[in-house]
Amino acid sequence: MASFQLILNDKRKRWHSLHTITNAILWINYTGLQWRELDKMTGDKLPFSSVYYYFRQLKFRGIWEPILDSLVVKERKRQQRELSPSLPAIDSQYVKITQFIAEETRIDANRKIHGGKRSIAVDRLGLPWTLTVTPANESDNQAGQLMVKRLKGKVPRLEVIAADHSDKVSFIEHVK
Repeated sequence: MASFQLILNDKRKRWHSLHTITNAILWINYTGLQWRELDKMTGDKLPFSSVYYYFRQLKFRGIWEPILDSLVVKERKRQQRELSPSLPAIDSQYVKITQFIAEETRIDANRKIHGGKRSIAVDRLGLPWTLTVTPANESDNQAGQLMVKRLKGKVPRLEVIAADHSDKVSFIEHVK
């Protein structure tokens, strides 16, 4: 966790180790637990406000994506694969809005869903290469174009993108 200390470099006195805080962030992500529920699990040992502070710092500084990228490359090396895939797959999923979400959301009139859409590009191993969250009323094509744009900078071996019909129809021209 020394690398997190270099990344944050905020010169704050730390009451809790960054390793413990990172594990709490990952636990919240894994379980879907609300931030305030963390206090019930840990008591005074690790207040949610401390964990949330570091989560926000890492988010605002754009640290999460490079961390994810390095973990994906490390796993591909471990599996004795090329460092980047040549054929990622793109798909999206609608997510209903939940309480306390302040991100931009919209209503998709066709599906009658109030919330957002998350899109992901994965390789054959199921490892994520890029993730996006867009309002529910944006088409899969717009999200797909954003995903392709992000993949171009990350995946030098990109040859083919697997997508379902709703993605494929409109952004084929965008990719060329």
